[in-house]
Amino acid sequence: LSIQTGNKLYLDGTGNTYLQESSADVLDIYVGGANMIKLTESTTDTMTVTGNLTVGVDDTGHDVKFFGASAGAFFLYDESADTLEIRGPSADATTSTGKLKLTTALTDINDGDVLGRIDFAAPLEAGGTDAILAGAAIWAEADATFTNSVNSTELVFATNTSDAATERMRIDSSGNVGIGTTAPGERLVVQHDVAAGSLNTKPMCRLKNAVGAGNF
Repeated sequence: LSIQTGNKLYLDGTGNTYLQESSADVLDIYVGGANMIKLTESTTDTMTVTGNLTVGVDDTGHDVKFFGASAGAFFLYDESADTLEIRGPSADATTSTGKLKLTTALTDINDGDVLGRIDFAAPLEAGGTDAILAGAAIWAEADATFTNSVNSTELVFATNTSDAATERMRIDSSGNVGIGTTAPGERLVVQHDVAAGSLNTKPMCRLKNAVGAGNF
């Protein structure tokens, strides 16, 4: 250790790993000459990490927990269960649910823009190619240009057997459900395309009672 001018505490002999008070109540940590961590007394950004952050090592993890402002609320990655949990506050049952919020940084939302998306995939599958693409997905899609009085949004469900996930069902902004169509005009629309000249012997929609008998 050595202390030199400029309020620096050097931790190595090459002079590129050190602690420095860059300004009043601000501590910078330099590693290899790069400012990797900044600690401050600020109430907004108490710690800033400018490089990649890794917690634990592969196959030897640690719990990572962030508490919310309300009692009982937290975000937890439980290493023993390999589970990510988001827990809501304990104050009131109607508002105590955990919430996951997917947002976009776009400032001008138009019809067709995606607001948030969840993909399901196996990126390490040895088969590669189609096997590592998202086989299923759910996303929220704008149904109109957003204004101060409009935020019309549709929810899209996608699956596939090969290639990237493709839309299969859509719930539009008015609550209509479409299967096989992107523009359902009724509460439930099931559209099944049949090639010209072929005979379709399969029903588009079949309704059964609770015991599985008595088609309607």
